[in-house]
Amino acid sequence: YKSVSYGRAGIDVSFADASLWVTLSGTALSRMDRNQTKTPLVREAIGILSSRTNLAPYDLVSFVTGVDSRQFGSEGFGAGSGTYATNARFPATLDTGENVGKWRIIAHEIGHAWLGYQDLYGLTNWTQYVGGWDLMELPESAASELISWHRFLSGWISDSLVRCVSRTQVTTNFIAPLSSNKETAKSIVVKLGSNTALVIERRMPTEFDAVTDSVIVYLVDTSIATGAGPIRLRGALTKVGDQVTTDGVKISIIKMN
Repeated sequence: YKSVSYGRAGIDVSFADASLWVTLSGTALSRMDRNQTKTPLVREAIGILSSRTNLAPYDLVSFVTGVDSRQFGSEGFGAGSGTYATNARFPATLDTGENVGKWRIIAHEIGHAWLGYQDLYGLTNWTQYVGGWDLMELPESAASELISWHRFLSGWISDSLVRCVSRTQVTTNFIAPLSSNKETAKSIVVKLGSNTALVIERRMPTEFDAVTDSVIVYLVDTSIATGAGPIRLRGALTKVGDQVTTDGVKISIIKMN
């Protein structure tokens, strides 16, 4: 997060003393609600933990089970709705089973609970809607960094670094690689409707991002819920002359260096 935020954000982790660890009777499965979600488990654990220690200094609580607990995967819980936490204050994550200790999964769940990012893979069909270009897809196969839209929403890319373009005009725009720390334009946004926009950005391999040097184009639709494809890849261009026409907009690479 320090890397993808250009040093504007970071996470300091404190491990709870063993005396604060939560032990629950029965099974985790017995705490799943009728929709087979982990909410009751997290709610109960937060309730017990908050009765043992002051959680006020912290922004996020992350629960990690034993590595042999395979009933669940991982999940992030936001506190805004008041549904997940006893006192509706603490966002939380839950990492269990084979997911324990995998840093990309931990980062993915923190993206949900801390920053409110949506899942960009199909929750029922496992579709990779963004083609592996963002951490919020399936963490095992997706890129480890974040698209410019997520960084913009989090305030790490300022308004001045986003070029807003009308689809009724022909324009030429220079954008720096998304990983660049320079105060140079990072993305192009083409408004399509009240809920939709095309976003264009340049991606290059980094310490955390095992991607191909490309210009990617994706559609953002804020009316679509998490797990149903709110962001969808429209194309990945890799060399001068490559182009894609989508949603009434033609995007071409005329120079790349």
